[in-house]
Amino acid sequence: MRRFALIFALWPGVLVAGDFQKLSGEEILSALAGKKLEYGAGVWQVFEASMTTQYFSGGPSVGRWAVRGDQYCSTWPPADLWAC
Repeated sequence: MRRFALIFALWPGVLVAGDFQKLSGEEILSALAGKKLEYGAGVWQVFEASMTTQYFSGGPSVGRWAVRGDQYCSTWPPADLWAC
């Protein structure tokens, strides 16, 4: 959940007077595709335009990401279920 809060915090204009603004699917794609988020303490995540995501927190983890409607979704092996 912390990762998603950071995504919104890094998107210009999302935080307005302490309130969150919902992003459209297009805005989510624009905010994430081809970007690397640094969470601090050596933890980071890359969102490839190919819809692969790499998360590193002491070791690598590779998953897939997508935008469905106006929601960010991801799946992380070995699970094959998508969480949005």
